[in-house]
Amino acid sequence: MSSSRATAILHRTPWLPPVAVAAEGVYVELEDGKRLIDGVGGAAVSCLGTSHPKVIEAIKDQLDTLTCK
Repeated sequence: MSSSRATAILHRTPWLPPVAVAAEGVYVELEDGKRLIDGVGGAAVSCLGTSHPKVIEAIKDQLDTLTCK
């Protein structure tokens, strides 16, 4: 599977869904450069957004706390 469009999942549609390559806040960027509002994200994305610096820092701090050394 060398292409980013290749998949091992059997899709029930004749087309492959768009591929997201980046996200920030409420926006998702597709591989063709289009920038869309994430209207299908879960509760956490709806209230926190994506890639918020404070959330990333909190995750890193928690990983440092829980990681076996």
